[in-house]
Amino acid sequence: MGDQITVNVRRFDPEHDATGHLEAFSLPKDVIDGMTIVTALGYIQENLDPTLAFYYSCELGRCRGCLMDVNGEATFTCTTPVEDGLVIEPLAHLPVIRDLVVKFLLTKLHVDEDACTGCGLCVQACPMDIYEISVSDGVAAVKDGTKTGFLGRADAVDCIGCSRCEKICPVGAIEVVRLDTNSRTVS
Repeated sequence: MGDQITVNVRRFDPEHDATGHLEAFSLPKDVIDGMTIVTALGYIQENLDPTLAFYYSCELGRCRGCLMDVNGEATFTCTTPVEDGLVIEPLAHLPVIRDLVVKFLLTKLHVDEDACTGCGLCVQACPMDIYEISVSDGVAAVKDGTKTGFLGRADAVDCIGCSRCEKICPVGAIEVVRLDTNSRTVS
């Protein structure tokens, strides 16, 4: 059958599974060569297991639908090439509906401008293509790297609530808050 690569996918069916499990899929290297992760998931769904559940939409890395944890990192799977040995899981901080499909939560950023040092670690950690976060009069604002000149309030951007910025901030100036419960996304 030729060379194969293995992709490990977290499976979860709330009707049959309490915690979920990893399932290994062998894919023909010559067929999936050059595919993105989400396209490879489509191959699995069409050819190996039609019950695999995942979501994507724009295939441009902007809609957030294809975001999954790949080897422990939040990743746009529609723009990332598939490789041998990947572990693909739903975003760890969000409720799982089934397999790789999660329920996105509304979140906003609170940034303490007095504590913020402007080091930029939060920007580097953000998977949402943010290239600047600034604070003025207590309002956090961001610039999006794909929309030249866009400057908007941090609570109006496509924050996925991953809390990477909050975790990496060396002075604790960032807090990610869920809007549906007004509680923090991480402890």
